[in-house]
Amino acid sequence: MIYTDIKEEAFHCNMQLPKLGLVLFTFGNVSVADRDRAVFAIKPSGVPYDELTPDHMVIVDFEGRV
Repeated sequence: MIYTDIKEEAFHCNMQLPKLGLVLFTFGNVSVADRDRAVFAIKPSGVPYDELTPDHMVIVDFEGRV
């Protein structure tokens, strides 16, 4: 199943963090939940914000499975 919509939303939200001065280096992230599909998209640790793309977003179900 493709989760392009929540990956895009998570990407755009994460890109606001460095612009607003809310993160340092690669620390910090935003996740976006889709309760109907019982999954969320989140930025992986260690990916620099200037290299981040929507494809980097990780989809995790509510049980913690990638």
